[in-house]
Amino acid sequence: MHAEPPKPPERPEYAGDLNKLRDDILVRLQIEDEIKSSRSQPQPAATRRWWDVLNSGLGLLLLTTLLSSFLIPLFQKHQQDVDWRRQMRADNAKYHLGLMRQCLEDLSSSGTFTSIAYERIRPVLRTLSITDKEFQSTRAALIDLQERRFVQNAKVRALLVHFPGRKTIEPLVFDYNRRATMYMRQIETFVYAVHAQSAASKSKDVGGGVDLSSLSAELSEPEEMYRALDTCTREIFRQIEQEENRYENATF
Repeated sequence: MHAEPPKPPERPEYAGDLNKLRDDILVRLQIEDEIKSSRSQPQPAATRRWWDVLNSGLGLLLLTTLLSSFLIPLFQKHQQDVDWRRQMRADNAKYHLGLMRQCLEDLSSSGTFTSIAYERIRPVLRTLSITDKEFQSTRAALIDLQERRFVQNAKVRALLVHFPGRKTIEPLVFDYNRRATMYMRQIETFVYAVHAQSAASKSKDVGGGVDLSSLSAELSEPEEMYRALDTCTREIFRQIEQEENRYENATF
């Protein structure tokens, strides 16, 4: 048998186009040269030096010292200032709320003076007579009650500045104080009239032209004064509740 002749080598891809093969080789060589030049291009000395320092143990130590000595204290001080301002706002709100409650308590105390005055003259209302000694002691007691009531009313008016809706409360407080003052003056007028009648031992109409029976009935039922006090107390209590809810829900 005769051996088969060897096959001719396959023609390369670019065998038929040498110009194309040459251009492709030149492009590849150019790309390789650019890659080699970019890799071998040295970094600036200053950049390489700082980078080496930061990557060294000394650089890490310096960076840690900078953070712990300057940046962290600055952040902590800022946070402390924020916390302090928040605490101050919370304390101020709590302080104003406490004074609003104090105002309600002082108003309630102010309302007791008229009741005390009425109880002081109750024996006179019952007998429609009074001795000189009883008159002097009753008169002194009424003057003392009036002075203490005026002081208490001044405290109430001073504490109204802590209410956000004080323009609504102030007319109500003024109306109650006006009615309470009129009631105290009626009590004084009644005591003076009874004393004058007892001293002269005359009829009911002699006591300075005052009808003791009708005045006694008015003193026994001061409905308008107590209604004014109730209205004022309710409005103050309502505003205190609003501030309490605002304080509980506040983020400060």
